[in-house]
Amino acid sequence: MDRVEQFIQDTLAHADQYYDPVKAHEYYEQHKKLKGRRMAKKGETPPKDPPSRREKIARAANKATKQLGPKKDAAVTAASNAAKSKLSALTKDLSSWAEKLSKEAQAKHAKIEADTNKKIAAVPAIPKGVVGSKRTKLETERKQQIAKIKADGATQQKNVDANIKSKFVAKKAEVKSQRDKILAEAKDSIKKIVATKPASGSSGKKTAPPRR
Repeated sequence: MDRVEQFIQDTLAHADQYYDPVKAHEYYEQHKKLKGRRMAKKGETPPKDPPSRREKIARAANKATKQLGPKKDAAVTAASNAAKSKLSALTKDLSSWAEKLSKEAQAKHAKIEADTNKKIAAVPAIPKGVVGSKRTKLETERKQQIAKIKADGATQQKNVDANIKSKFVAKKAEVKSQRDKILAEAKDSIKKIVATKPASGSSGKKTAPPRR
């Protein structure tokens, strides 16, 4: 990986909303192996803790931006902030859409359940005067009819879940495509900024007079 690509990754590392440094730190704390620290001898400087991944990224980004100069640094910061803004808007839109989809699913489930209960209640009861084998036959038929109504309701509920899942998978793929496009455009923009050569004469050095 060349220096430009490394710089781009360092600059945009914090712009990706799908990376949660808090969760990453919690995961590290839960899975790290605790090792005893060697006690420093008298007059000896105690050992320092190794820098975290986030600290390394910050140091690399700071070092890279210092080498760019103020104008390029400002342009890179603007490009990074623009990417973060777009990613934030994309995440907010997905959250709002998911909430709407959840309410839609709840409403459909509630309607199916209400319709199922209504159909069950409409199944006629067996008259009290019917006895013997005839009553047994009618009870069996009634139970089968109610079981079919419940099964139909359960099938409808599953179809709702499958439809909702299909919509969510499609939306997730769409958002991922938009997210990748935003990051790709930001990387391309930053790469162009970094690769831009300063205008001639902007270094402040005096040009030697031509020889006669």
